[in-house]
Amino acid sequence: MLEKAIKRMNEEHPNFIIYTASIWIDKDAKVSAISFDSKENALQKIVQTANIDKEKFELGINSNSDWYDNRGA
Repeated sequence: MLEKAIKRMNEEHPNFIIYTASIWIDKDAKVSAISFDSKENALQKIVQTANIDKEKFELGINSNSDWYDNRGA
């Protein structure tokens, strides 16, 4: 499965450099998927997560559900 996904990725996006690969499996739904990420996007997500963690800390919020409730999302 992974080899097939890498081959397809290389064919469809030959200049894409795979930084991370994730395999998702839902045994109840009997489906699986592989996702690839670039280093640039992974680093952006790290910064976004750090900013969210900082905001939660400053607001004294300990759970994600409280944070989303507080933001009105």
